[in-house]
Amino acid sequence: MDMKTVLKLWSVVALAGALTACGQKAPKAREGECCKDSQKTECCQKHEGKHCQEGQDCCKKASQKPACCKEGKGDASCKKGEGDASCQAHKAMCPSAAFDQIVATRRSVRSYDGTKTITKEQVCEVLAAAQEAPSWINYEPTKYYVAMSPDKIAAVKEAVGRNKDRLDGVSALIVSTFERSKSGFVDGVQRDPIGDIWGGHDCGLSTAFLILKARAMGFDTLIMGGRDADALRATFSIPENETVMAVIALGYRKDEPQRPPRRPFDEVVKFF
Repeated sequence: MDMKTVLKLWSVVALAGALTACGQKAPKAREGECCKDSQKTECCQKHEGKHCQEGQDCCKKASQKPACCKEGKGDASCKKGEGDASCQAHKAMCPSAAFDQIVATRRSVRSYDGTKTITKEQVCEVLAAAQEAPSWINYEPTKYYVAMSPDKIAAVKEAVGRNKDRLDGVSALIVSTFERSKSGFVDGVQRDPIGDIWGGHDCGLSTAFLILKARAMGFDTLIMGGRDADALRATFSIPENETVMAVIALGYRKDEPQRPPRRPFDEVVKFF
């Protein structure tokens, strides 16, 4: 048997072995290919171009939820290192538990820790999430004016009445507005009897995204409806075609707030 034939046979055997181990059409896997039946993880990505079986084994191990996710214990358990790894690394593995934890720990906070600060970049991340909220025909009528400098924060505090004394230690005060004649309108023509009330509705949706994203990042908020709209308009040069809605405090909680009681579920939800 000549050398050319030997090399050809060796190539066929090597390819067959790789196909048997991997179950794919090539002996090496592209990123995530071996994990198409599992969620992609950083672990899988590290095996890009390596033997697929090795990647499969890694993915199988990484896809196992840590104890803190399985039991829904949340941050406290994760910080103690329970499970395979921290929940931060496994959020994709237990999205429902993670979201439930965000909802369960969100509170209207009225006492802030001034020793901790939130950066402008982090505020931008929060507001980018708020922009993902749905709105009438995707008009996005909501706008935000952010006070982070000491003088602007002081000016906004003067416009929120008795809430002023609750805002020491905040990193930012955010004023929400919505542009009128957008939501509820098409090409400037009102298409629904409630008209601009849809603008307030869409602003509320955006604000909900804002406060949930803030909590997901470990921050806390307080939405304040008692405000001097004219003073805020002057402070931020807010155009007249925008309705001033709320002031939203952003910072870190100083104390652990209690969950207020909720109305009975069957009083607010009706099935037919």
